Amino acid sequence: MTERQWTLAVTRAQQLASTAMAVTDNNWEYTGTRNVLAIALAALGRQSAGGVEAVTLGSLLWHLSRLDGGVRQLAIPLVGEELALATDTDPATVDDSSDPVLAAWLWLTRTWLADPHQPLSKDRWDGMTRGLARDSAEPAVVVCRGLAVDAVCHALEEELHGPLAAGTEVEGVGGEFDDATGTVIAPAWFFDDERRDLSGGPLPHGYEVQLAEPAADHTVIWRTAALQVVLDEEAWEEMHRSAYGLDAWTRAERQAWVLTQRHIGYHADDLDLYASGASSTPEAVSEREDTWLPANRLLALAVWRAARREGRLVDDVDLTHPLWWLGGALHERLFADPLPGWDPAPVTGSWQELREREDELLDAARGIATWHQLRDLHDNRELRDTQDTTSLQPAPLLLGDRCRDLKSGPFRDGQPPRWQSAVDYAAKAVADAKAQLHAGEWTPHAQARQAAAELLPTLQAPPDSPELPAHIGGPAWIQRAVRIGHLRATLRTVQDHHRGEAELDVNPAQPLGLAIGLVWNALDDSTPALSGLEELWAQRQHDVARWERTHLPLALRAYIRALEELVSTLGTLCFDLYTGHPSH
Repeated sequence: MTERQWTLAVTRAQQLASTAMAVTDNNWEYTGTRNVLAIALAALGRQSAGGVEAVTLGSLLWHLSRLDGGVRQLAIPLVGEELALATDTDPATVDDSSDPVLAAWLWLTRTWLADPHQPLSKDRWDGMTRGLARDSAEPAVVVCRGLAVDAVCHALEEELHGPLAAGTEVEGVGGEFDDATGTVIAPAWFFDDERRDLSGGPLPHGYEVQLAEPAADHTVIWRTAALQVVLDEEAWEEMHRSAYGLDAWTRAERQAWVLTQRHIGYHADDLDLYASGASSTPEAVSEREDTWLPANRLLALAVWRAARREGRLVDDVDLTHPLWWLGGALHERLFADPLPGWDPAPVTGSWQELREREDELLDAARGIATWHQLRDLHDNRELRDTQDTTSLQPAPLLLGDRCRDLKSGPFRDGQPPRWQSAVDYAAKAVADAKAQLHAGEWTPHAQARQAAAELLPTLQAPPDSPELPAHIGGPAWIQRAVRIGHLRATLRTVQDHHRGEAELDVNPAQPLGLAIGLVWNALDDSTPALSGLEELWAQRQHDVARWERTHLPLALRAYIRALEELVSTLGTLCFDLYTGHPSH
C-alpha cells in the first residue's frame, strides 16, 4: 500500500463518515467508522487497476455488509492474515507498528474497558467522546461496521435523483401487496453477489416500507416498480399549474411532442423543411397523423403515469420510467383508470380506440424514448466523461432536461441550432448600428444616449444570482442562465420607458431601437430552453458540478454563450453612445 493510496483512502473515508455523522471532532464512533471505511477502501483499491479512486460505493457496501468478518478478510492483504484475524495485538510485537495502516488496524481491533463500576468518562476511550455501546468491550471493527454501512448508504442516497422521502405514503402495485399501503422508511439496495456490487437497473432498487396493516411494526421491501405514491390529486395538479400554467396531462403531451418532433425530424417552425416541400407531402402528413401523433399520445400517457405514480412534476420524470408502461413491468396498467381527458384536436378517436391500436403503436412510442436516451449519450458524451467514476450511476436523463436540450439545438440533424438565425440577425443589427455611428452616418440624439446609459450597468454587470455555496467560485452556469432572463427584463423595461420616442422604435431607420428590439427578441426566444432552471437549482440535492452536468446540456451552454456574446456587443454599442468615444 503506497502512501498516496492510503491518503486517498483516508480522505474518502473522512468524506463519507463526516457527511453521515453528526459528531466528528475527537469522537470514538467517528474515528472507528472512518478507520473501517479507510481499511475497506484501501483493500478494494489494491484489487482495482484504478486504485482507491475507482472503488464504487456499491462494491464498498457489498463488502461492508458481510459482517465484521468481511472487513477482516479485506484487511489480510494490507496487514497479513495473522494480524487481520487477531484482537488486542500488542503494538510492541508488531514490526513497524507506527505505519499508519497498521496503526489504524491495531486501534480498530483493540478491546475497551467495560467495567460497569467505572465512570463513563473520556479517559476510558483515549480522551474521546463516545455515545454508542459505551458498556461494550468489543473492538471498533465490530461496533462501527454498522455505522460504516450507514455512511455508505447515506452517500448512495445523496446521489439519487429525488428519491421518495422517509414518511411518504405509498401503496403496492400488483403481487402480494397489491393495494396495501404503508410509509417509506428508506431506499433499499439489492446485491449482485457474483459481481460483489449493487445489482443493475434503475436505482434505488426498492424501498423499505412500514405497512399500515396488519401491524404497525411490520416492514417489507418493495421494489420500486411495485409501489406508487398515494397521490393528492388536487395538490399535484396545482403543482403543475404553478410551474407551467398547465395541467399535468397537457404538459405531458406537449413535452412528449417535443421529443417526437425531433425524433422524426419535423417541426412546424422549420422553414427550411417547408421550403423543400418535404413536410407537406401527402405521405408525410399521413404518417404524422396516422402514426406519430397517436404514438406520441401513447408516450405522453406513459409519461403522465410515471409522474403521477411518483408524485412529481412531469418534467422531473426519468426518461427510462415511461418504458415501464410501454411494454415493461407496468404495461398492463397503462390504460387503467383514471385516464386523462381525451382531446380530439391532435388525435381523433378515444382512449378505447387508441388501446385497440396499442400493439401497432407500441414500438414507435418506445422508440421515441429510447432514441433520445441514446442521442443524449452521444450529444453529451463530453459531460458524461467528467462524471466521478465512483458514482453509483450517471445522473438520470429527465424529460425536462432533454426538452431543454432540444430547444437549444437544431430542428433536424445537419442544421444549425434553431436560435442561430435570430441571434445572427440581432448581431448584424448591432454591428450595423456601431458601424453607422463610427462612420458618422448616424447621429444619435439625447433619447438614444439616455437609453444607452440606462442599459449599460446591467449589460456590464457580471452574473451573480443566485448566490453560490461559499467554496464555489463564480460565475456558475446557473448564474449565467439566470442573467439572460434579467437582461431580457431590463431591455423590455427600457423599451417601455422610452415607448413613443422615435429613436427607440424597432425600425430599420432607428439603429439603436432596431438593435435593442432584435436583441430582446433573441433573448426572449431562449425562455423555453431556460425556464425552470432556477427552481431546479433551489431544489438541488447534489454538488454544483453534478447539478450542472445533469441540467445544462452542451447545446444549452452553447446557446447561453451565444447570447452572452450578443449582449456583449450591445454593451459595446451602448458604451460608445454613452461616452461619445469608440471602444477598442
